[in-house]
Amino acid sequence: MFQGLCKTIITSGIRSGHIQEDKKDECLYGMNMLFDICINIISMIIIGIITGRLWECITFCAVYKIIRKYTGGFHFDSSWGCYISSCIMYFVFAAAVAYIPFKIYEVSAMVIISSIIIWSISPVEAINKPLDKTEKRVFKKRARISICVVLVAYIICLFINTEIASVIAYGIMFVMFFAIAGKIKHMVYAEKGIK
Repeated sequence: MFQGLCKTIITSGIRSGHIQEDKKDECLYGMNMLFDICINIISMIIIGIITGRLWECITFCAVYKIIRKYTGGFHFDSSWGCYISSCIMYFVFAAAVAYIPFKIYEVSAMVIISSIIIWSISPVEAINKPLDKTEKRVFKKRARISICVVLVAYIICLFINTEIASVIAYGIMFVMFFAIAGKIKHMVYAEKGIK
């Protein structure tokens, strides 16, 4: 998303002697990732403030990232697509929290179904970043641990604070949605022989 700016900064760093020429690609990748993360966090905070759901957005983001890190799922082909989809996801989440009433039995059923799906299909690898056997085994284990931890947190919050339980539930359901979408995309690309 910020490739041009990152290249300018890295080139300047190489000229000034602060960055070694052979570290250029690593620094460029790291700086681009840092900019992407920062802009996503800032955007999430702004959306939270605009919708009056700041703490909910922060909690949702934390839950979503904890599970998604090892679950994997759908990835857009460009960082702009990823950024725009993240912003849309935060708006959809804020609207859902505001306008859809929390019905404990229905939501809990969806959380259990979503958790089972995440448990079953994780990790969902990206097309451009396949996982080797060791990574698949490690990611599967970590994805299952993270979904169990979040599921326990959801159950505890049902008795303490249903608002937090609702936020956790949406985090789990959104991860499940992107995991399924990623699995479908991977199968479609595999059938077409696209890498």
